[in-house]
Amino acid sequence: SAGDAVPEGGAAQHSRTDGASQRLARLELTALTLLLDTALVWIAFGLAYYLRYVVRWVPVERGLVPVPFKDWIPFGITFSLVQLGSMLLSGAYRTRLGRDLPDELLALCRTSLVGVGVISIITAYLPIKAESRLVIVYAWVLLVLLLLLGRVLLYAVLGRLHGRGWNTRRVVVAGATPVGKMVMQNLLSKRNHGYHLIGFLHGSQPAVVGGVTAYEAPSRANFGRFACLGEVTDIQAIVERWSIDEVIVALPATHHEDIAHICAHCEHAQVAVKLVPDLFELSLSRVHMDHLAGIPLIDVQSTRQNK
Repeated sequence: SAGDAVPEGGAAQHSRTDGASQRLARLELTALTLLLDTALVWIAFGLAYYLRYVVRWVPVERGLVPVPFKDWIPFGITFSLVQLGSMLLSGAYRTRLGRDLPDELLALCRTSLVGVGVISIITAYLPIKAESRLVIVYAWVLLVLLLLLGRVLLYAVLGRLHGRGWNTRRVVVAGATPVGKMVMQNLLSKRNHGYHLIGFLHGSQPAVVGGVTAYEAPSRANFGRFACLGEVTDIQAIVERWSIDEVIVALPATHHEDIAHICAHCEHAQVAVKLVPDLFELSLSRVHMDHLAGIPLIDVQSTRQNK
């Protein structure tokens, strides 16, 4: 029942993950992903050579002498550097919580295709030759398949690590409107993404949208298993008590003062803020678009902090 809901973090004090630990975790994840992709690129290239010259899926012309693998090494190095560079420039190694696997898989397909295009240009105009175009085709198809498999396995491992508390972020949602409840439900269903929902805050005044007062949970009323921690005006005490790492603001545009209050305190406390977009303008030092399970978010970044 609503009265039985308690913050998921429990009643004890918790130490918020410090910035150094979070940066170290991001570096570890980036290094692990980069090493995994490097291995997959070379496996794809080696299998492509094997299929072309050993298995011979497409029969070679009679009398054609297979090219030794050592003669393909310069192309293999170029192939790996271009593919990894393409993924790096596309933001594939930007570590963030809450990203969806299907979106990342689609992005990997696009970036690997761009890499193949670049490689085709390089082999056409530079002295790094590909003795068989089929090797390039095979390598691209195999790379896409291997990257997809690698990401699925990586996300499965990360889900288990997040479930055990590695690189998780303690989150509070500001706003008990229907949008805020949708955010909380998505956070709960995506716990393996690394978000640990503590509870929510309700607005300090009624939410009026289009002249109609929108429903918002009454003061101190829980929403199902989600605990109400207080009002948005209590943000300072809530952040300190529950050691919050991130605040997701799901308040309507009419709550200008509440939103400004949250952003000002979180910037001072170096707590990350994400805004569920609404039809209002807010002067921000830096803005980055993010998403959570299909819900668009605006990532508010202070000048002293780079999330």
